[in-house]
Amino acid sequence: MLMKTALKSFLEEIQRIGEEIKRKDGKLVGVQLPDGLKRLSIQIATVLEAIGLEPIFSGEHSYGACDIDTALLDTVDYLIHAGHTPLYKDDRIFFVPYFVEYNPEIVRKAFSQLDGKICLISTAQYTHRLPQVKHILEEAGFTVELNKGDDRVCFPGQVLGCNYTAVKNCDMILFIGDGLFHPVGAAIYSGKKVCRLNPLSGEVDLVTPENMIKRRYLLMTRCMDMKTCGILLSKKPGQFRLTLAREARNIANDRFHADLIVVDEITPDKIDNLPYDFFVNTACPRITFDDWSNFSKPIISFQELEIIVGKKPWESYSLDWIPG
Repeated sequence: MLMKTALKSFLEEIQRIGEEIKRKDGKLVGVQLPDGLKRLSIQIATVLEAIGLEPIFSGEHSYGACDIDTALLDTVDYLIHAGHTPLYKDDRIFFVPYFVEYNPEIVRKAFSQLDGKICLISTAQYTHRLPQVKHILEEAGFTVELNKGDDRVCFPGQVLGCNYTAVKNCDMILFIGDGLFHPVGAAIYSGKKVCRLNPLSGEVDLVTPENMIKRRYLLMTRCMDMKTCGILLSKKPGQFRLTLAREARNIANDRFHADLIVVDEITPDKIDNLPYDFFVNTACPRITFDDWSNFSKPIISFQELEIIVGKKPWESYSLDWIPG
């Protein structure tokens, strides 16, 4: 029932946006979906075609609001980018989040793991129930912070893989969501203990970043004896950080031969055949911290590069993040 409610709300929002596009005299409409929502393509097409629009779907991956299919945008009148919250304003792009329904009462399963002042965070698809979760926690006697981060995020409590600015003023963190990447990132960013609650399964555990940091240290140590370095840039509009890449090249050149490399999507098939010993990633931080094992050569962050060339001490280890 909860899944049907979420889908109904999502398709109603698609219809509302389609009608707005129709009023703007739009006809050809691009639709970009993350892999988990591509299964809804036929239902979305049915909604848009009933309004009199012609949908054309992107078959490319979509990892976030920073990952706009610019080639499709250049082809269509308007683009519907689904599954993510707006990252920047473009009058031709409509962002449609997909909210996953869950029962806020499930937070009671985490009560035994919580202490002190709690900062409540989540990824976009679960944020809509955070005010109710906060209320339940406060009624149970907990002190709770539900903070809005900087301009890169839209909702109170929302975190991205590249932005944890909603984490502040707390003793520990309660992450509502699935996966380990975001809670581990929050732990490294804040230095606080993190409790992770999966709102669908009810699974609760404490997340610590030590194992991830050990793996990163080993990878960084490997790079120290290498000779050549590729500085990776992504063409994706929300990830292109040329200033940072140039700074990375300047720092790396003190110890390695370093060149700038730009690609649309950083994948093993594009990177592994390049003649560099290791790479510094200035695009999406998730490539460095979550996808690194898919590559045959080491990929490190700008902050990790600063450490291996001696610009910063090892004790200063921190995540790469992108401010809003």
